[in-house]
Parts: sequence; C-alpha cells; structure tokens
Amino acid sequence: MKTKKITGVMAVVFMLWMTCVIGFVILKTKNTRPELPVLGQVPSFSLTDQSGQVFKSEGLSGKVWIADFIFTRCSGPCPMMSYHLERIQQKLLNEDAIRLVSFSVDPEWDSPEVLHQYAAGFQAKTGKWFFLTGDQAVIYPLSMQHFKLGVGREVTPEDDLKHAVMHSTRFVLVDQKGAIRGYYDSADETALNRLVQDAAELAHKGHRK
Repeated sequence: MKTKKITGVMAVVFMLWMTCVIGFVILKTKNTRPELPVLGQVPSFSLTDQSGQVFKSEGLSGKVWIADFIFTRCSGPCPMMSYHLERIQQKLLNEDAIRLVSFSVDPEWDSPEVLHQYAAGFQAKTGKWFFLTGDQAVIYPLSMQHFKLGVGREVTPEDDLKHAVMHSTRFVLVDQKGAIRGYYDSADETALNRLVQDAAELAHKGHRK
C-alpha cells in the first residue's frame, strides 16, 4: 500500500515536471524570432561626410547601421524618408552600437556644406547620423551592385528638374560585419517599427558575443 502511494506521488511529480518543461518550450518557441537572412555584402568605401571629413566604411565595423539613398534637392520622397530616419534616430538614441548613414545620389550638388545644412534640419546627431557625398562613380555602383537599389538621373526638359534623380525609397539594415540583413519600406509604419526592433536585436546580439 505504501509502495503504491509513493508511486502515485512520483507520477504526479513527473506530470508536473513535464507540464513545466512543455510550457517552457512553447513559451521559448513563441518568443523566438527567426534569424534575419544575409542578403548581400557591403564592400569597403571611402566618401566624405557632412563635416567635410573623410568617412571610411571601416568606421562602421562592429556597428549595426541603417542606410538610405537620398538627395537634398529632392522634391519627392527624400524629405519624408529623412523625417522617418529622424524618428528612428530618436528611438535608437541610446543604442551606442547603431548608426544611420544617408548616401547622396546627387553628389555634384550635395557638398559637405549642403549636407550639413540639410542634416541640421533633421536634428542629425553628430557621430550618430552621417550624410555622405563623393564621387558618383563610387556611390552609384554601391547603390546598384551592392545594396541592390536602383538609381539613375531623370532627363527632363525643365531646367529646374534636369538634375532629378530616380532612386529607391527603401531603408537597408546592415550588421556589424557589413552584411545586409533586411530591406524596409520607408513609407510603411509597420516596416519601420520592425526595422527599429531588428536593428536593436542585432546590436544586442553583437554586444553579447
């Protein structure tokens, strides 16, 4: 009789233990997000930032960064893209391992002085958000061949639009090793929230390694 009682207690304990194990596995599975894919690799580059300083991609090594391609004379989506990056900057302000990088697709016009003024209009934090200009022969292949984002000048008869540039409006997430980990629609609020979350998670994973 005593043996049966002990066996019954052990069975209850075992069932409780199994319930806890199963619950833990379910909870962990539910909270685990799939690993972000590797979608490409950003090569080394050297350009000039809004302060007139040489900016080398090596300076981003070990950092998670968000990139976009814009130009200051843009009368289309660029101001809204920069506005959204300003909001992202605020959300990630305390994330020291994250940077923002905006490449100009109109580098002949977008001098460091012009970019500095444009950056100030969006409260770009020094050392956090970089606006880059330089040789078009460097920036355009970087956009098309490596970031896989289309770019090209639009030929129009109007003098004030002759320098218009067609370019992608997507934001790109790059990890600490220069690998592209995601593309995000700059006009989609859900995508922007996901970008913030993905960037923070990548930064924290890198910090733990």
